[in-house]
Amino acid sequence: MIQSLKEEAKHGAKVRILIQRAASNNDNNNSRLKEEKIIQELIKDPLIEIQYLDKLSNTKLITVVSDRRLSLTIEINDDARKTTNEAIGLATYSNSEATVLTYISIFETLWAQAELKPQT
Repeated sequence: MIQSLKEEAKHGAKVRILIQRAASNNDNNNSRLKEEKIIQELIKDPLIEIQYLDKLSNTKLITVVSDRRLSLTIEINDDARKTTNEAIGLATYSNSEATVLTYISIFETLWAQAELKPQT
């Protein structure tokens, strides 16, 4: 998914990513190191904007909105699993204008909130 986002950014798509800051426990250190490597790679890309959020809850969701027309939301049950099928739970795809605009509204609110907080 990250590679696809980078390619789309090269072709003019506006790519913005909100990343939740994870709690610093050592239970899943290997997974955390992989995530940090991916995040560092993204930060180096000048075509992709990234903002950090404080951890909101124990829920892990990935939400992608494309062209303000389509949305895909994927629940992550256990990101330590070896395959994507084992790691994910419910996934929802929508082309409903109301659903997509709701996700956009949530994203824009969280983005503005992240911009107001000092980055550490």
